Amino acid sequence: MASSSMNMFAVARMYSLLDYGGEMRGDFKVAASLNLDFPAFMAIDLFETLYYGELGADVVDCTNFLLKLDDEYSDFQDVIFYKGRFCAVCRDGKAVAVDSCLSTEMIASPLPKISCLDDEKKKLVKSLGELFLVDMYLKGHPSDYTFEIFKLDV
Repeated sequence: MASSSMNMFAVARMYSLLDYGGEMRGDFKVAASLNLDFPAFMAIDLFETLYYGELGADVVDCTNFLLKLDDEYSDFQDVIFYKGRFCAVCRDGKAVAVDSCLSTEMIASPLPKISCLDDEKKKLVKSLGELFLVDMYLKGHPSDYTFEIFKLDV
């Protein structure tokens, strides 16, 4: 009987975001790099702060947050991995791209202020190979949401 060899490889690895006490607190919005040469993630915490971390074999090192963009950007609402870079959007509509060298580039200017309510939401969406910014806000009645969609030139 001929022996057959079977090649096996890892398709995915599971990680968890924990604070220093070992507990998971609040909800995080997380985007992971799909590039095996750039094993990293970005996360937005409960306070809308954006963090960068490197993924590795050692679970302790995978939550090594290295980057906070509070000086130029604040109140992050969404993060996505798109065409080899992380893209994140702030509450005001300003968006930033972060590459594997941790260089940042503004990819969207702030949007005109339409609503002053906290119900404003910004989302990044990939569709048909393009990146879009979706602005959702209240206009008038409390259940009257308006959506505006902008194609980003990344």
